[in-house]
Amino acid sequence: MPKRKIISLVAAWFIASCANEQSAFRAVITAQLQRHPAMQIEDLYKLVYQAALGNEHLMTDSTMVHDYLIQELESVQADSSEPLLEEISPDGAVVRLNLRPFKARHGEHRALFQAMMQTARTFQKSQEQLEQHLHDLEKMAAASAIPFEADAVQSFFHEMREKEYPAVHHSDAYAEKYSPAYRIILKKYVPQM
Repeated sequence: MPKRKIISLVAAWFIASCANEQSAFRAVITAQLQRHPAMQIEDLYKLVYQAALGNEHLMTDSTMVHDYLIQELESVQADSSEPLLEEISPDGAVVRLNLRPFKARHGEHRALFQAMMQTARTFQKSQEQLEQHLHDLEKMAAASAIPFEADAVQSFFHEMREKEYPAVHHSDAYAEKYSPAYRIILKKYVPQM
């Protein structure tokens, strides 16, 4: 096969791969906005932060993390109407495991804690991926594909870049409306129930 044709095929594959990844990213954002219409810009940032950087920042004291997991599981009401998993990365590898349906399915806290620890140990965090996600969200805002003003999105993301990408809490609106209770894990470690 001529060298020019090979280069052409590789370029076509790369372009198609990028288009598929962008489409998958938009699908994640669209699904989250449909499920959580009260999302604010900081909630979008938190979503892509978790997809790109995982949960390692929370895993510094394993005893405290385990105790807090038990406390939160005891405090939430079991609810099987909520989805157990929400994919938050374009490839579907990173998920939010919601605690209410986990409790409704009689999930074992030790198994979830192990999944959290395995995720923290093996997750390949990527600041470059976070930056790509932020850039994609800025493009979506500029195209009115998300319900946020482009200037407000750029301003918030600029502030996060200046602060070197800190972890943030959910917005008050999101917290009040949805009472989020989940853990970030790699899908391959979801405990069997």
